[in-house]
Amino acid sequence: MSKYDKIVVQVQEYDKDRVYITLGYNFGFSLNLYKVKEEVLNLNPAASIFLAYYKQEFAKNQLYKNIEINVNPGNTFFSLVATSTTIIESVDKLLKVINYVPNEEFNQLKHEFIQHYRTQYIDNNSALKLTLLEFIAQNKRFNKDEFHKYLEALSIEDVQNAQNYLFKGMEFYVHALGEIDEELESQLREKVESFDNASFTESAFLPLSEQDIVPKKLIYKSPEFIKLLLIHTNPDNKEKLEDIFLTYQIINELYHEYSPQMIIDTADIGMIISNIDSVRINYLKENFISYINKLEEQFDYLLVQMPRLFSELFVTLWISGIDYVHYYKNLKNKSTEECWNTIENILTNSLFCNVEKEGVYDGTDTN
Repeated sequence: MSKYDKIVVQVQEYDKDRVYITLGYNFGFSLNLYKVKEEVLNLNPAASIFLAYYKQEFAKNQLYKNIEINVNPGNTFFSLVATSTTIIESVDKLLKVINYVPNEEFNQLKHEFIQHYRTQYIDNNSALKLTLLEFIAQNKRFNKDEFHKYLEALSIEDVQNAQNYLFKGMEFYVHALGEIDEELESQLREKVESFDNASFTESAFLPLSEQDIVPKKLIYKSPEFIKLLLIHTNPDNKEKLEDIFLTYQIINELYHEYSPQMIIDTADIGMIISNIDSVRINYLKENFISYINKLEEQFDYLLVQMPRLFSELFVTLWISGIDYVHYYKNLKNKSTEECWNTIENILTNSLFCNVEKEGVYDGTDTN
């Protein structure tokens, strides 16, 4: 988003002196191809998760700062909370974390990391989540089995490449939210913009061809499994990104009781909804106006009541090509007819996939 610099400072007063910082990268664990100048590199996606794990431990145990690091399918975030008096010190620590690479014996580090990953994998039902990504992250050509091969084959060279080409070689974006005066903003900007971080790496996507098979139904074996509906929309037209986000937000409101999960990045936009077979178009058309009113309220609610989540959402949309502030203002100016035409067009051009438990599905829609 060219209208923004590397850092966006958003002034907002809160009851307590708090400043919320989110730093985001446009890489994640479901992508392994990256372009460096004219060369396409195959980088081990497990290396990013490995580094994130040890960077977070370094921040907590050696810098005594809680910095949450999340490597998502298509993006990576560092988030922290500071005060107006500690923000510069906190950002210094954040930049040290970006530079940090563990130097202990690699095989021992890898063993500890894989044990931790396997524990989380079982606890969070990750087998199913990774299977779903084969549809949701289809433009990144994610494959669960290939990802596990990357994990087992992880080498010290993979880790070095992830640090050099991604954490240090890819442009990052920072959002600061809180009561920040002009002098503090100037210090913060100088600190972030002068950080030695190159911008020579870009994500590389190979568009799906007509020969690529995109499933419309997945059968999953699990004693605790519930049926799911997956939605995928190609963000291939930058002018339509806000339209896609609007449509997904409306669907999120319609099925909020089922806690839909929205996944947004530069390659794929998708959603996972439990306990339904399809989106109820007629019901959506009859009620979408009330949901749009809720979306207008949501912006202010997140900004005031859930600032950390607001900051993370701002950066998620920013690095995906959506200006959240512009989106919010534009939403208020859309006519009812424009909104519905937008939603209908996006749904018409989206893909849907039903995920069902083997031998149970009877074709009944319970949504």
